[in-house]
Amino acid sequence: MKFYGITSLLAIILTVSSANAALVNFTITGDVLVGYETAYNDYGLEAGDTIEAFGVFDDSALTGGTGVIIFDDMNANTLTISAGSLILFASNALDYVTDDKTGLNPFLSFTNNQLVDFDYYAHAGQNGAPS
Repeated sequence: MKFYGITSLLAIILTVSSANAALVNFTITGDVLVGYETAYNDYGLEAGDTIEAFGVFDDSALTGGTGVIIFDDMNANTLTISAGSLILFASNALDYVTDDKTGLNPFLSFTNNQLVDFDYYAHAGQNGAPS
């Protein structure tokens, strides 16, 4: 899992709910395992702090529960990250590019309906991220 700029390591619990529809509401909750006391991060997160990512994605990109969900302005997928009073959006990520077809935007990757990767990279004060 890649979650740079926020923290270096999280314990993740993923909750996905879908009611026979193409749009899936999701919540990912994680606790910071290694925080600011050990390694610098822009937001001063410490071990034990909770981070939550939530949003909605169109599951048509998944085949048999396997595939990549990309968060960009070319789809209706949404991603919000909260850690205490900090709120970040997909568009705050440093690798967020409008009209991008390279797959460099924030993403969730699934294999057999299991989250295997979460890519999000943000720095305080850059690309609209709070400082």
